[in-house]
Amino acid sequence: MQTLISKWLFGIVGGLLALFEQTVPFILICLFAMIVDCYTAFHLSRRLSRKYPEKYDGKFRSVFAKRKWHDLKQLSGVIVLLWMLDTYVFTMFDGLYLPHLGAGVYCFIELSSILENISTESDATWAKALQRVLASKAERHIDPAFSQLINDKKNNGTPH
Repeated sequence: MQTLISKWLFGIVGGLLALFEQTVPFILICLFAMIVDCYTAFHLSRRLSRKYPEKYDGKFRSVFAKRKWHDLKQLSGVIVLLWMLDTYVFTMFDGLYLPHLGAGVYCFIELSSILENISTESDATWAKALQRVLASKAERHIDPAFSQLINDKKNNGTPH
């Protein structure tokens, strides 16, 4: 009886994996973008801890990893849903490439986050140009009063 249940269970799981096999490349590309974003965020936190040791310790927080894991689960579900819509519902359009679009939008968002991580608190010329377009993540890493600290340092400690 136990082998019969395990055969059915593995058969169902194998069938679902075969059904959704076409979504795996999209999920892996998005996973790679997520890993690069986490890597650059970690280096940003280390850079901030060296520059402002009184405000930030530069340690890796498990809360952020848990949030990224939750994002990956949701993203996988969305990509599978987009693939199913493209394959089974919108057949009259001869392929809308919805999973391609969903993965592309997610990777664009991750790319902007990666560029924000790299350019925040960097003194390079290209980083200064990016900072004019992108948001600074320093406030999110430290605390809301961080911009006041930066403004005070720029004005040689004189308050506004």
